[in-house]
Amino acid sequence: MSISTPPIRAYEKLLGLKRNPFKTLSIISPEEASALFVKQEGDGLLLAMVAETIAGSGSAFIALTGPKGSGRTHRLMVIEDSIERAGGKVLYFDVAMASGPDILDRLIKTAMSLSAGIAVKIKRGLLGYTETIPEEELEEIRSSPVKIGDIILDALEKHRPAAILLDGLHNAIQMGEYWRFIFFEAIREIVSSMPEGIVVAMAMSNGTYEKIDESFPALSSRLHHRFLIHPLTNEEALMLVERRVRAYQVHRSAQMPIEEEVVVRANELIEGNPRRLLKLLSRAVDLTVLLGKRMVDMEVLGSMLKVDEPKFEYVKKAVDKYKDELFVLVDEFDGGPAELEAIAEAMEAIPSEERVKLEAMVIAGLIEKDSAGRYYVPPDRFLKEREEKEELTKPKWKLRFRRRKIR
Repeated sequence: MSISTPPIRAYEKLLGLKRNPFKTLSIISPEEASALFVKQEGDGLLLAMVAETIAGSGSAFIALTGPKGSGRTHRLMVIEDSIERAGGKVLYFDVAMASGPDILDRLIKTAMSLSAGIAVKIKRGLLGYTETIPEEELEEIRSSPVKIGDIILDALEKHRPAAILLDGLHNAIQMGEYWRFIFFEAIREIVSSMPEGIVVAMAMSNGTYEKIDESFPALSSRLHHRFLIHPLTNEEALMLVERRVRAYQVHRSAQMPIEEEVVVRANELIEGNPRRLLKLLSRAVDLTVLLGKRMVDMEVLGSMLKVDEPKFEYVKKAVDKYKDELFVLVDEFDGGPAELEAIAEAMEAIPSEERVKLEAMVIAGLIEKDSAGRYYVPPDRFLKEREEKEELTKPKWKLRFRRRKIR
């Protein structure tokens, strides 16, 4: 169900909000990430480990794992904010989809810029280092995990407390074998000899973690802790929604413009994924304003779910090993059709491996493939789900009339 975006002033007039608090771009800084953060199981230990590192009484090598949209990057930003508030420096590196040498060159140059005192945050391969390193020198460094590790560690040691935060590691897995070895061995060099006051944090999917653990056991064995991010409980979902709404309310004392029942129903429908919850509620807020209502209520959600609910119910009935792909097709590609490469990127998976899984889903009858080789969920699958649901809710009894004889 496509919904238009209302003018900004309409949010304030009807809902008392400065903007839609659930839009994807609502978090724009580590400070906001911390302010909007809702702790889940394990987060107390995570923050305690970061605090110990900041105090200089320890170091931390951690992995944040969970499905896309579960809050991995959000937690990296919370770590970043904690260290920067303590006067430390952060090397944030989001591994872009690129060739191995390019990725390593960006990482090397970023570390050198931090050593030189230049404020750097790398996201999606954007580089803030302008000085040129001779190609011969760069080639020599990038061929040695030890030299790369030493450069990064030297940069971090100068600015303790400090951290290197690694995101998008599924892209590192897709490098060629040689460059993949260099990259992960360089990380191993760092964590093998880092002193107190340094955090190394990696955020990735569970599947990516399993590949790293299998290919680089010497690295994963050095982890201090792996944090598995769990789905939101209904209570956590309500806290997350309240914090976001309060952050964008014109008057903090005003009532919440969204019913609790709406949040709970939405969270159950998307099975506790924060990203999908915010996306669904963002559309509900927009629709509420377009309808001229002053409360996001079950009537608004119900009108949306006339279209969406059969899709999500179809996904929930699938076996676990296919749920993530179906969720991506339904939620991110509106059922498709979508190309293999786009699905693989959304799934943070290697295209060749993703193809095998998608073809199995075609054989199982869960999805279909068009003449261009794109994958989609046929709309009649959703219609069938709705019809089956309606059939289950029909009364099983029938009125029976007995004819009377006329005398």
